[in-house]
Amino acid sequence: MRLWANYLTAHLIQFHLHDHSIVYSMTREILANLKGTRFQKIELATLQLQSLALIGLRKSGSLSPPADNTDPVQAVLARAAELAGSMGYGFEQARALYASGVEYAGQSSWPQALEQFQLAVQLADSAASPELATAIRESIVQIHTIQGDAPATSEVLQEIESQLVEEGGGDELALNMLA
Repeated sequence: MRLWANYLTAHLIQFHLHDHSIVYSMTREILANLKGTRFQKIELATLQLQSLALIGLRKSGSLSPPADNTDPVQAVLARAAELAGSMGYGFEQARALYASGVEYAGQSSWPQALEQFQLAVQLADSAASPELATAIRESIVQIHTIQGDAPATSEVLQEIESQLVEEGGGDELALNMLA
């Protein structure tokens, strides 16, 4: 019970006070307390929250690179994706991979971003999450557009169109075509 209470406190601080440093410290403590336990749901939720705190620290310029040159954001997102996959939570795994791709894209690491997005879109499709799948595909389109790869861009846009038509999202498709 105490672990969930600590997690909820960190969650409130993240989303109401936006103090990424405190949230990062709290999530590190929660994860340390979870060692040797089987509370995978708390661990997954804490990893997801920790990744948000690390992303916030990076964006504010407060995240100093570690001595071993590993990216702490990518390390936490990889752990979250792996844990979600082992728990059978395809949607959560897709979200972690998508966040990883977004971070790679933010660093202009296009091949790594595309790789993460491809894995994420497959999981989002199999988890029956059309909104997430569309968002991921839109990110893929952005990268292909930046790279000037018109055939790949067209292919992904056709996938988005097919997905919207299958879902009965003709209105959204029409609005997107007008924009």
